[in-house]
Amino acid sequence: MDYTKINANTIDRWVENGWKWGIPISHGQFIDAQNGNWSMLLTPTK
Repeated sequence: MDYTKINANTIDRWVENGWKWGIPISHGQFIDAQNGNWSMLLTPTK
């Protein structure tokens, strides 16, 4: 069994259904992060 592929397919399906925690950042956000402008949210409830 290929658990990596199973997990990837599961996450892809969640994102297709609106799961925001799996959406990749944009190129602009990547460039901002390289320039030290970034933030992180570790949990949606705290």
